[in-house]
Amino acid sequence: MSVALPVVAAVFGSVTPPQGDVLDLRVHLGCTNEVSSFSCLLQNFDKKYTDTHPINVGVNGSLSIGRGANCPLIATIRVEEVTCESSPVENYVRVKGRCWGEKLFRRVITKTYENMKGEDIVKGLIEYYAGLSHVRDSAELIEDTDTTYTLLEYENTPVFDVLQYIASSADKNGLVGFDFRVEPDAKFAFFPRNSKTCPVNLSELIEASEYTRDIHRIRNRIMTYGARGRPYPLDVDGQPWSDSLSENLTQINYWLEHALGKWEPLTGSTTMSIETSGVFQGLNCVKATCTAYMYYVSFWWVFTDGYVNANRYPALAFAVKADSSHSLSHSVELHDGSGDDNIVWRGFTIPKTDEWGVIKLDIGKNHVDEWTESIFNVS
Repeated sequence: MSVALPVVAAVFGSVTPPQGDVLDLRVHLGCTNEVSSFSCLLQNFDKKYTDTHPINVGVNGSLSIGRGANCPLIATIRVEEVTCESSPVENYVRVKGRCWGEKLFRRVITKTYENMKGEDIVKGLIEYYAGLSHVRDSAELIEDTDTTYTLLEYENTPVFDVLQYIASSADKNGLVGFDFRVEPDAKFAFFPRNSKTCPVNLSELIEASEYTRDIHRIRNRIMTYGARGRPYPLDVDGQPWSDSLSENLTQINYWLEHALGKWEPLTGSTTMSIETSGVFQGLNCVKATCTAYMYYVSFWWVFTDGYVNANRYPALAFAVKADSSHSLSHSVELHDGSGDDNIVWRGFTIPKTDEWGVIKLDIGKNHVDEWTESIFNVS
């Protein structure tokens, strides 16, 4: 029985080498643990692929391999390395690269996932970090899982590593494990392990086997971190020293309104007013006056659109001054914005009476042990 001759169609950007120039083409098809890669050796007669029709690093292309008239697409690729080789009588160009799965290695992610299904996490990674399509002819290629992740926290983690974790831990119908790959047409697919099998048995067809390990590229990366604390939020009101909550206030009855929220007393015999003399910085400060000089409570209510993520701004800094009629020991409460109104509180001490004291308290998830939860919290 005659067998049709092998055929290949290689495209590197705007360059399409004829089959006669392809001396050797090796393609490795990767899945889950790695992405597909290739190495193509071209005959470079008269500097054809270096000067006349140069193949450049970074261009996209495709590889099709088959026999006879059947030459299916097997990979959508990106050229990552072009090197020149030679023998005593001939010159060559070797082109190397990977499939579009290389996009999974470009980005790192800093993100927290709470109560999310596995497939939703994967879709978000592919759409927003890898920039790959996962839909073919209206068919979704990222299959559903039966796994909901209660809490996943990542900091500067490669997208590929997150995908591998989801693939190794997600389950479907009681079976644990998913695979993923970038298909020949550059579509990303995520599917249960062993759900895609090939009926061809290679045990009696393989004539030679070779295993090589190729460290194609090492990218040294330096991560530069700032201080963990941010003493002030971003400026929104024109005050260069902070996002002031005491400037641009409006007196309304017994409370003060601001673009980000309002100051309001919660105990009797207490009023809030705008003070312009002896301020700490800026033009104004907020003055709380209690005529009975008993304990009093004043709240800063944050409007919904201005809720602050304590993990992103892990320091609460403020200046406070008390007269001699007040104790130097005080406390501050933080209320969450979930609707349950959970509360944590912490005490602080003013250094001296009749003088401004700057108080800085660490907040956020890294400092939860420094705060006391209210006994009335619902969760």
